[in-house]
Amino acid sequence: MSDNIGIKIDFGRVPMVMSKIREKRVARRAGRVMMIHLRSKIAPYPAVSRRPQAGSWSDAERRAFFAKLKAGEIEVPYRRGLSPGSESLGKRWQIKSAGPNHSLRNNASYASLVQGRKQIPYHKKTGWKTIQDVLDAERPQLAKILGTEVGRELAT
Repeated sequence: MSDNIGIKIDFGRVPMVMSKIREKRVARRAGRVMMIHLRSKIAPYPAVSRRPQAGSWSDAERRAFFAKLKAGEIEVPYRRGLSPGSESLGKRWQIKSAGPNHSLRNNASYASLVQGRKQIPYHKKTGWKTIQDVLDAERPQLAKILGTEVGRELAT
């Protein structure tokens, strides 16, 4: 009499899961959860900074600032969400979905200067994260989200 031991791996359900992924059910759910996660990381404001901006402005930027100040379009000190010209940047991060495709966008007129590729050095110094910073930092979590959604599909 011999004692046999072993491990059996059954991939019988893999084709079904792959077809569900292809049918976009898993991709739709995972993409939506990923976008919600990313929005939770990009939307919060950094702590208020009272750093002076002087010295980092070009002549054109300085002229534009004083023209807007004179016209009442901005005020000093700036108050987030309350000052004229505030577009409530953090609240404007929106998720758009079309089937398996998802996007996270912000339509505030100054979003690219604060959290985009064109981020002004002042905003980097005061703690504003760019969408690329968040994406780079959250890649491991996004992979976990995808794994969780595939796992849910396998469990059903």
